[in-house]
Amino acid sequence: MNPTERIAQEAAQRLRQGKATDIADAIRGAVGHLRLHDADLPSHALVRQITQAIMQSEMGADAYAESVRARDLQLADVMELLAHALAAPVTVAGRAARGEFDADPRAHLRIVTDRRIGAVAAVLVGAGWEEPEFTTLNAAFGRCDQLHSQKGGLALTLTRIPSALAEHASDAHDMVTGKPTTVATAAQVRSRAEIT
Repeated sequence: MNPTERIAQEAAQRLRQGKATDIADAIRGAVGHLRLHDADLPSHALVRQITQAIMQSEMGADAYAESVRARDLQLADVMELLAHALAAPVTVAGRAARGEFDADPRAHLRIVTDRRIGAVAAVLVGAGWEEPEFTTLNAAFGRCDQLHSQKGGLALTLTRIPSALAEHASDAHDMVTGKPTTVATAAQVRSRAEIT
């Protein structure tokens, strides 16, 4: 196994053991642990692929598929909750929009509303989500409020997009880099969960 693959294997293990908060942190930790500071770093995709293989091996294929389905249903539920409670459109972007939760079970939600981020947080906390942390996203189209929370193994980052910038909510591009990404509605997420 070459040094890059060793780093990827160690990073995947660190994620599974809860020794890292995300893939980048896992890679940094693996490099330090293995003392491979001069090696080429693995891609995030490789670490995710190894993590998925480890999870499928540990859980079995059926249990693994059920865990992905459960996350999809949890994601659809929170999206529908927010859309109903705030009368606002909600989408999910990135890997979670494709049902990919390996290695980094974080859903990136976008909500279009002029309500304050505190009102969004109140809905989540009222539904049993952890007290959120608040940040600001410097998106390509302007600054947006964000909150970060989690519940039952699903972490979310929610970006509040003011209605004046609504066209960016369903735009299939990363809000910072502009790179293409997947965007899905709650109905699409729920449909995917019901098919599996």
